[in-house]
Amino acid sequence: AATAAKMTMWTHDNLYVQFFTARAADAEFKDAHPGVDITTDFQQVPEIWTKMLATLSAGEDTPDLFGLEQGQFGPYMKDNIIGTYFVDLTPLVGDERKNFFEGNWSKFTSDGKLYGVDSSLCACGYYYQPAVLEKLGISEMPATWEDFLTVGEAAAEQGVALSGLDGEGSGVYYMLLLQRGGSPFNASNEFVLGQDDQKAMFIEVMDYLQRGADKKVFKPFTGTDFWGPGLMAAHKDGSVMGIAGADWWSDFILKANAADQAGNWRIAPMPKWKGGGHTTSSWGGTGFTITKDSPNKELAWDLIHWAYMTKENQIKRYLEIKYFPHMLEALNDPQVVNVRDAFYGDQQVGQVWADVANDLPMLYQSPVRLEMNNELNTQCTLVYKGEQTPEGAYDAVMKVTNQAIDDL
Repeated sequence: AATAAKMTMWTHDNLYVQFFTARAADAEFKDAHPGVDITTDFQQVPEIWTKMLATLSAGEDTPDLFGLEQGQFGPYMKDNIIGTYFVDLTPLVGDERKNFFEGNWSKFTSDGKLYGVDSSLCACGYYYQPAVLEKLGISEMPATWEDFLTVGEAAAEQGVALSGLDGEGSGVYYMLLLQRGGSPFNASNEFVLGQDDQKAMFIEVMDYLQRGADKKVFKPFTGTDFWGPGLMAAHKDGSVMGIAGADWWSDFILKANAADQAGNWRIAPMPKWKGGGHTTSSWGGTGFTITKDSPNKELAWDLIHWAYMTKENQIKRYLEIKYFPHMLEALNDPQVVNVRDAFYGDQQVGQVWADVANDLPMLYQSPVRLEMNNELNTQCTLVYKGEQTPEGAYDAVMKVTNQAIDDL
């Protein structure tokens, strides 16, 4: 008789439920496990990351698989929760690590050990509306952020902001900081914002966005409006031309909220910094982890490996749920780069991401990243309102983060 194996998963995103359920049902996956009757219970769970911490604390049953969003990784590094309760994937990934972008591994690494396999490239580009630019008399996207500000000032005089801005958050700021070459943490998970070069880049990017908000080149939105109807309404009426965002912004945010704007949008590479840095940036990512208590550890790893680390399924993931491949071999496959997207005027969107992927910056973690980020949200809000200087924001972030380190 077949051995029954019921695999469980918690994730915050129903697209992952769909994708992993389909992969577990693949005939090839089932054929690779003869004599095992595989069933799945994969769930989208609200407030998933705090729920998991509470579940671990209470000693209750955990799912086999757990989707850990990169921004929530820090709390799991405290007291080595990640190493105590989750499987070290380093030996399982092994030599295959080199087949993927290193920036997709760094954000799920603690003390040199790897705990998650990423769900998307998470490279960033510029989403824009050509018709809005044409009305402004602009033929193409500015090549540098400095030019962006100059062009944006002229646009602002006509009542158009070139970009939305998370006025109560630090997502856009962090994206531009990483692109510029800044990184508050290093590969050893140490806080390095105190270094002179890091301080200079922190202040440079903060000053840039403060000037951009002040000159109405960037239009700040509240947290609710940035991720919801407010920004979309501004895009629709042409008062906000576009926004820098990650690859997942396309289907997860833009298409989901602006289906009636199909054909009006295009994606370009991000403007570059004259002072140096990267062609693109990194924003987001969810790493799939395996709990040590799982009775199906080998099966769980086989599923992650099959779904996320084979070329065939990296491509399927893009075709089915539009999360872009981070496997080098899958990235330039014709099924990815040749696909034309009607929402973007039949643009080959995959080619845009493939062209910038090789310059993806590293995103490093820290047990105090969440504390730093919370203070960064506060300071960005004040800076964009003109109530704080970039230098003052730097000092505040340094103070809060260093205190968090002392409290570890």
